[in-house]
Amino acid sequence: MEDIKSDQPAERSRDIALVLLKSGLNAVPLVGGSIASLLDFVPTAHQQNLEKSVVLFCQRLTDLEHRIDVEAVSKEEFAELFQTTAHIMERTHRDEKLQAAANILANLLLKPGDPAKSPYEELDHLIRCVDGLSIGAITVLGAIHNTLAKRPLGPNTDAILFQHLRAALPQMRAALLRSLVSELEAFHLATAQPLAIRGSGEEEYDGSHLRITPVGATLIERFIEGHI
Repeated sequence: MEDIKSDQPAERSRDIALVLLKSGLNAVPLVGGSIASLLDFVPTAHQQNLEKSVVLFCQRLTDLEHRIDVEAVSKEEFAELFQTTAHIMERTHRDEKLQAAANILANLLLKPGDPAKSPYEELDHLIRCVDGLSIGAITVLGAIHNTLAKRPLGPNTDAILFQHLRAALPQMRAALLRSLVSELEAFHLATAQPLAIRGSGEEEYDGSHLRITPVGATLIERFIEGHI
């Protein structure tokens, strides 16, 4: 309960901002009322995110029940990891992030010596990656991972071409995909072999070789897909 209370100032600030914004929308007669109705959904969405997160975390704890040792967990490390997890819960409704956050927090509770247990430093890094990444970047990471599993460049090649990513996500423009790959590169979750720009068309990146780093593979396999 103390953790929940610690978030109350942030919730009050959010509520005040909503009231002020809704008040200001009264001066926009054509669309102000409609937008105000969207704002009414914000507190409801926040509550739904929290409830979904609790369900996901409890499900994971049930799955891992016999592999958990709460007494061996550092209270300080758990508290710090939980704060970032709570921040993710408040900001998103997307299952990818909520599931990853639940898996990372549950991993901290695994018994020492469990082969799937990650060190705290890695968990702290990965939870911040989950918090900082856009949904599009997570989608691209998953698409690269799934396409790599098909080994389109041969069984001994751990890379795909950018055109393979475009084929996996045809709804996204090439420029957006390249930007999302760059986002993954910034977190060192994927790499793209540098390629001279050949033009301004959709084909300009097609020769790039894309790879997932070991940390990126851990994030997607162990925590987003949940293979703990």
